[in-house]
Amino acid sequence: MNAATEEKSQMQEHRPNRVRGLISSVCFSLKSGLTSFCARLRFGRREQHGILLLRNDALGDFMISIPLMMQIHEAAAKRGTTVTVVVSEPMRDFAGACPFFDTVISIPARKDMGSFRKRISLFRKFAGLRADVVINLPIFSRCAIEDFIVHFIKAERKFTLENLKIFPVFPGTEEFRNRTKFIYSGILKYDPEKTLQENETALASAALNEHFSPRPGTLDFLRPLPDPLAPGAQEYYLVVPGSADPRKCWEKEKFASLIDSITEVRPDLRAVMIGSSGDKEISRAVVECCTHKEAVADLCGRTTLMQLIALVDKAQFVITNDTGPLHIAALLRRRTFCLTGLGHWGAYVPNRLYETVDCIHSECDCARCSWMCRKETNPAVFPCVRAIEPETVWSRIRAFLATQKDEDGKP
Repeated sequence: MNAATEEKSQMQEHRPNRVRGLISSVCFSLKSGLTSFCARLRFGRREQHGILLLRNDALGDFMISIPLMMQIHEAAAKRGTTVTVVVSEPMRDFAGACPFFDTVISIPARKDMGSFRKRISLFRKFAGLRADVVINLPIFSRCAIEDFIVHFIKAERKFTLENLKIFPVFPGTEEFRNRTKFIYSGILKYDPEKTLQENETALASAALNEHFSPRPGTLDFLRPLPDPLAPGAQEYYLVVPGSADPRKCWEKEKFASLIDSITEVRPDLRAVMIGSSGDKEISRAVVECCTHKEAVADLCGRTTLMQLIALVDKAQFVITNDTGPLHIAALLRRRTFCLTGLGHWGAYVPNRLYETVDCIHSECDCARCSWMCRKETNPAVFPCVRAIEPETVWSRIRAFLATQKDEDGKP
């Protein structure tokens, strides 16, 4: 096959995808228009918002954005305008405690938004909204719900990030790209050589014509924090065995081995397991594998977010998978040992602003695979996570405990 024939064949191969993408965009427009019409049947006075941010994703992503959102609030105050944030229902109370938002709008989880009637109910929340600029922050988890909301809100400037290195491998990519071009007036290309925080900062700078720069975050605005639920006055460290994706979790036997090693050297320290209610099964499994079960307290699913933050604040150190509490610990500047795979390497961690976080990882030649493993099909645990050895983690923690001994003289 000569070059011209091969090029023609490739063009024919890609044409159906472009056609499907165009059809999907038209369908999206019609569906948006119908939803908009139905939701606006009962709208009242339009409410004007200055800057509207969408941060409708996980705990860790929200925590990463806190330094940027604080800067956006400072810029809005100088302009004499407001900042409204759209968050998922589980993040509503925490967002309400943040002094850098003037208004918080919460929406149900994506899995609960399947029916047309539920979408109508949701978009009635936005029927009266206008904004000067809308910034959609999610990049790794952006979906049609956020795009639907952005399309629905009246604003001349609508900005988002597009990750062309990741999204081309997803089904429906042509629809995704066409929808993005249809809705947004500003599309910033995601730079995989920069952290997620740096990419979001560049997005906000472009959207607001301001110069923002990545800076360390803090949770000091939450103080005073409630008393942690740790047992008695005994000193403790935290173990976060779970994750939203169980394939990113270090194995239970390795967590147990590490806890036993720490207990034998520091019997005065208690291991406290934390996480969501979805992590109860893995936390129980870790405790069952421990030799020193009496040295472990399991609080998975038994704390509010504010109580979890208080626990992190008082902990001697934190051992965690690459998940939400990692970013809480970084903002509170607690010594943290993060057991991370390489699927999003460089996006979340390592992060030069996370000065107290020690990223422990294996070596492999397939980093930044976006968790679409090329080495194994449907692994129970990703190979790059599975390859992290307890001895490696224990050596880092043992060195840290030795420095504590030097500082306070504890055995």
